Order: sequence, then structure tokens, then C-alpha cells
Amino acid sequence: MPHLELSLTADHARATLMGVTIGYRLDIANLGDGTARDVVADVHLTHASPDIERHLNLLLAADLPEPTHEAGTIAPGHTVTLTGEIRLAHDAIGIVEFAGQRLMIPVLGVVVRQSGTARGGRTTATYVVGIERDPPQPRMGAFRLDQGPREFAPLGVRPTGVTLLA
Repeated sequence: MPHLELSLTADHARATLMGVTIGYRLDIANLGDGTARDVVADVHLTHASPDIERHLNLLLAADLPEPTHEAGTIAPGHTVTLTGEIRLAHDAIGIVEFAGQRLMIPVLGVVVRQSGTARGGRTTATYVVGIERDPPQPRMGAFRLDQGPREFAPLGVRPTGVTLLA
């Protein structure tokens, strides 16, 4: 039976007049002993909020008409790497006001589906993206949105610990 594990890194992030864009790399590894077939991945960008668990469960439960990525077949012991960019429109960004700063804490939600497996063939993960500190620390910096268009770097990614519905 296939067993998929997900890993995500953020390659770049920027704030523009249109919103926030994050470039990512998603690795899907098949650690099981069976082939994963008809593998598709949906990637969603949202922001941290007090009701993030409910919000992510609603986002990831929805079936998009077209998946973000089609990975096809993943043999046992193999990994497929998918890359892309995702944008959150300016009017959909949840701003956190702190010490006179307008901040955003981006959260990426990923759902990977495959055919012919238990649990509906779904593997999910959520990640917070932030500005990495040197040396890396458990907490990263938020994106400041009160300084106009800009690039954010260096980037870090951490699993959120948010419990998703299977």
C-alpha cells in the first residue's frame, strides 16, 4: 500500500499592490510498498487567524475543478517534486496590527489525493511561512505589509500543528 509523506519549502515571497505571492517546492515521497496512482495536489494560501483550524479544514475539504498539480504515478521509494507560485489577493489578507505595524502570517495548506487507497486517498499538511532568523529559531518573523511592495528573505517553513480532518 502506498504511504505518502509531504515536505514543503518556500523559494521566494513578495508583497505587491495585488497581494502576497509565495513560490514553493512540494516534495511528495512514497514511503509505502505500493504504487501511488493518479496523484494530484492542491495548494492553498491563507493567513493565520484565531479560527485557522476551521478555515483550513473548509479550504482543504473542497474539491477544486482542476487540481493545482498532477503528479501521476509515484513508485515505492520515489519522490516527485512539484513547484509553483500561489497568490493571496490583497483584500483576502488577514492583517495583524502589532506595535503600529501591519503584519501577515502566511499559511500554506496542501492536500494530496490518490486513487485506490484507504482514508479516501488523502494526505494533508499545513505550513506557516515566515522570515527565517539567523540562527534558525522556532518562531519566524511575520511579513510586514506596511512598507509597500517588497521581497521577503530569507524564508523559513514550519509545520503548523493544525489538526485536519482526514
